Amino acid sequence: LRFYTDLETARSAISQMLQLDIRSVHQGRGRQPAAERGAAEQLYSCRFDALELEFVTLEQRVEVRRCVQHVPAGSRPART
Repeated sequence: LRFYTDLETARSAISQMLQLDIRSVHQGRGRQPAAERGAAEQLYSCRFDALELEFVTLEQRVEVRRCVQHVPAGSRPART
């Protein structure tokens, strides 16, 4: 991580960010969660510091499904 030195601080910041509902209006901010509408769960993604997050919004919470280190395209090794 570039801006956070310990896991607990980063985890707290991620939790605070996701509680704000960072999705755009076009992605569903302000609408009922998919489960309430009878639709399949929608998986959203975002970057936070040097992490890539994937999450779903549920009725009473946001659930992170995947959290991995982001590797910028220019720093990936060339394929042979």
